[in-house]
Amino acid sequence: MKAIPAEYIPIINPDKLAFTLNQLDVALENVVKTGETRESAYQNKAELVRQKTQCETDIKLAEADAFMNTQGEGKEQHGLVDGKKIMLNNDANRDAYRRSYSAKERRELGNVNAQLNSLDVDYYRANDAWAAAVEASNIIKSKAGLQAALLNFLAGKE
Repeated sequence: MKAIPAEYIPIINPDKLAFTLNQLDVALENVVKTGETRESAYQNKAELVRQKTQCETDIKLAEADAFMNTQGEGKEQHGLVDGKKIMLNNDANRDAYRRSYSAKERRELGNVNAQLNSLDVDYYRANDAWAAAVEASNIIKSKAGLQAALLNFLAGKE
């Protein structure tokens, strides 16, 4: 058996090899854990998308109902909001009337959209963490490959 050149000792001494092995184990656990977190980040997105679609439909129906309940014609067309007569003689008034009639549904849609956006942010964070974990494991894997190649070289297996 030939002697190991001194310059290789820092790379392949038993403590360094054990440390690399430990790093590989930790990196694997981290990749699995962050992968599970990434996978669970979209926990109830399908249900929220269904709720969003339902809210959008409810808004359309409420606003259609609002215009079915308008009274008068032309410049005298108006609607009632909380017993108050709202003239519908311009776009701004019609929009305000329509939105007030669907206010409850619009609040619900806003809540669902906020939850969806929160899930998306959680997913992006989890995805970034997973990508970082994978990159770290690739670096450790490269180091382990270097150590293995050096050991094979020294063993004459090139």
